[in-house]
Amino acid sequence: MLAPLLTPLLLCAAPAPRAEVDAWPRAATLEVLEGRARTGQAEGVVHHRPADGSREIEGPAYLEVSIASRVELGWKGAASLRIEGPAVLEWRPGDGAMRWTLADLRRACIEVRRGRVELALPDGWRVQLASGAFFLEGRPDGLFELRCDAGRPAVVRPPAPAGHARPPAEILPGARVLLGPGALPTPLAAASPALVRWPPGGPSGRRPRAPSGPEPRWAGFLWPWGGGEAERIESPAPPMPEPVDPRAAEAAVPAGEESGRSAPAWRRRWLRGGSR
Repeated sequence: MLAPLLTPLLLCAAPAPRAEVDAWPRAATLEVLEGRARTGQAEGVVHHRPADGSREIEGPAYLEVSIASRVELGWKGAASLRIEGPAVLEWRPGDGAMRWTLADLRRACIEVRRGRVELALPDGWRVQLASGAFFLEGRPDGLFELRCDAGRPAVVRPPAPAGHARPPAEILPGARVLLGPGALPTPLAAASPALVRWPPGGPSGRRPRAPSGPEPRWAGFLWPWGGGEAERIESPAPPMPEPVDPRAAEAAVPAGEESGRSAPAWRRRWLRGGSR
């Protein structure tokens, strides 16, 4: 009796599918706090100033922030970042993630509330951000400093030559690393090395090989090919027999004397040194 009544209530209380929860809003909100910026959109180039207030930008777009300008960019309920110029940023939605491509940046404070952000930096670096707070700063020498302040670890993928791959590293909360031309993220604080976690095999991606050689229980066994711990005892080689003159041997030992029978004719001829 209660089943027909409870079914609608259970359907209403059921959680939404994962794809809908992780879906990103189509529109981003842009507000210039100081200075000026401009965006490249489907309808053309749009200039933004503090007096314009908050504006919505549909779909993928391209953003340029001028020097000494500050801009807030956000996706409602998903992520936000406060940018300090100069900066050049392009964003576009992906498969369950938002993809940001940075060509230039002074500094940015990033907050991800749900879903994930895939961030592409110059020199081939890739950073994946999930729920958490992060800080990214571009240095005058062209390097980038990444700091994980709170939340889930940032996953950093170093650049790799064509046809090769490098394992990703997890940057745990509290770590500060430098991303540059090198193949590995460089810790910037004393505690940061312990907060950079690599998969089994380390930065090279090569898993440690099992030690070669016999098992411990066979370590003392003397193998013919070596490898045991027991002391090898070398026996001396038997002395080589001295050459014997066939004629002297025939004179000293008459043929057939020891065996009681005559030696074969071919042996007698060989002892005499010919086939007579």
